Amino acid sequence: MAYVRFDPGFTRHRKLNALSYEDRWRAIEAVDWAVLSGANGIVMVCDVTAVWHGCDKRKALRIAARLTAAGILEERPASAGGGWKIHDFEDYQLSAEAVSEQRRKAAERQRRYRERQAAAGAGEGAKAGGARDAVTHKVTRESRRSRARVPLPPPPLRGGGGESVTHEDAGRPGPGSAGPSGVGEGKSNGTPRSGDLEHVARSGREVVDRLKRKGAA
Repeated sequence: MAYVRFDPGFTRHRKLNALSYEDRWRAIEAVDWAVLSGANGIVMVCDVTAVWHGCDKRKALRIAARLTAAGILEERPASAGGGWKIHDFEDYQLSAEAVSEQRRKAAERQRRYRERQAAAGAGEGAKAGGARDAVTHKVTRESRRSRARVPLPPPPLRGGGGESVTHEDAGRPGPGSAGPSGVGEGKSNGTPRSGDLEHVARSGREVVDRLKRKGAA
């Protein structure tokens, strides 16, 4: 990036001391415009209103005349196109070519910086995406392991009569066996079992046989 350069003590230079405070500022404006526009210190007559912003051409020409009398500007011959040249401009300020090269390098640095930022942002996004995928895979694996550790219910046992007997029923007393109170239990959960029915039928037959024998006697 180009800069306007002034030596320390510029504001106290003897040439400026001969000028009013307004004309001192006009001298700084001329140098600033010459660097900014790439004019290499040349001020043409057609440029005076651009150099001294806010002045009409008549006032701008009077400013140029006063700066020329103080030695800040030097008149150029008509053969060279006329106008003025800022005194010793090339000794302190960069040429238009140097300013253009600095601007090109600055633009190139900005372009490389934006590319690095974009690449870094893409890398961070990919890293974050990979971290999210890793977390998702880990959660999935843990879920599968948890499901694998859940015990399955045991298969039902088959009784002698082909009936399915659960493991809970297998631990209960069978028909006619003594329960905790010493009384035979013929029911399980309020439902008669096949053994209970056979026992009742056998008892009924015995009673009928005894009545027959008693009647025969």
